[in-house]
Amino acid sequence: MSGTHDLATIAGWWQGRDIAWNWALGRTSEAADEAADHAARAEDRSRLWTALGEPGPQPDPSDPAPVVDAALAHVARTPCGLAIFPLEDLVGLVEQPNLPGTTNEHPNWRRRMPDTTDALLARPEIAARIALIETARAS
Repeated sequence: MSGTHDLATIAGWWQGRDIAWNWALGRTSEAADEAADHAARAEDRSRLWTALGEPGPQPDPSDPAPVVDAALAHVARTPCGLAIFPLEDLVGLVEQPNLPGTTNEHPNWRRRMPDTTDALLARPEIAARIALIETARAS
């Protein structure tokens, strides 16, 4: 599975949205400050991109779409009977649905999808992701 409701989405992780939330909420971090946390994430992004085995240069943090596609395809290619993809990852959303340990500080379970499920699944970029997953699962 590409993630759970309690973890950063692929796009959110790539952009460091989870880091921003943690520092805004005063959560502990091994990093000295938020800039150091983002610098460590830059190294992790490079490692992830390499591990995904994607050709070409690493995408910019502001453009998570190629990473979302690559991560979903990577999960889809795993030799397992079941692969799970949260709708947030299929849509490429940055915000995660739940931030554990918060009640009023984060809008847990109050965010809505940007459209109806039928409309989302009909969007060309999302339909392309689903086709990518189907192709990867079949191989």
